[in-house]
Amino acid sequence: MGDKILYKGTTMTGNRLEVRDTVIDGLDVRVLYVDDVRESALFKDINLRSEFISLYQDLVARIMDNAPGVGNTLLIGGAGFIFPHYYIRRYPSRRMDVVEIDREMIKVARSYFYLDDLFEQYNLAVNRRLEIFNVDGNRFISSTRRRYDAVINDAYDGGNPDPGLSSYDGTADIHRILNPGGIYIVNLITAITGRYSMRLTMLLKILQDHFNYVKYSRCEEDRDPFDIQNVVIIASDKPLDWL
Repeated sequence: MGDKILYKGTTMTGNRLEVRDTVIDGLDVRVLYVDDVRESALFKDINLRSEFISLYQDLVARIMDNAPGVGNTLLIGGAGFIFPHYYIRRYPSRRMDVVEIDREMIKVARSYFYLDDLFEQYNLAVNRRLEIFNVDGNRFISSTRRRYDAVINDAYDGGNPDPGLSSYDGTADIHRILNPGGIYIVNLITAITGRYSMRLTMLLKILQDHFNYVKYSRCEEDRDPFDIQNVVIIASDKPLDWL
């Protein structure tokens, strides 16, 4: 039996959106595709919704589990809102703001990725442990007065990271909204070395200009470093020896 298509639409920039139900390793999964590239995936079983299918989200979760002093987190780039499911269930004393520029993405997350259920189950509309901002990430970080213990940058337009957030000025704004010793986490699709590693090289240089400590981890350590792959970068003004 093939995938069941639940929804077809377009993003605000004209990318094709599609939501499908499928089976992965014998488990029912709901998947969001953008231009036929898997953007988000969530187990349909409510008992598994804080588990991850994506390796990079699993790595980010392990970082957040170990990060000291995190109470208030900003996620830039919501897509299917997979990580908030984990965060809200895992950390009852923490809260999260999510910035998502595309209103259609938010509608899809509410209707097909159980975001409304999460709000109801944890009374989030009242306790405001999860707040959603339908705005451009660059505009939000340049104007907000809120401060965060952790910022996670997962903002992509198709296969390309948001250029403003990765710029020198964008990184300066992110550094400004972090509390002292806060951590900045970036999901980057890049090669480690070779002709396709320029994204990594340039972003590391910018981060090192703003933060005292910068590290990165590959989501698949056995992948060829010349392959394009998910890399998670962590930056802070305090030592990262807890990683």
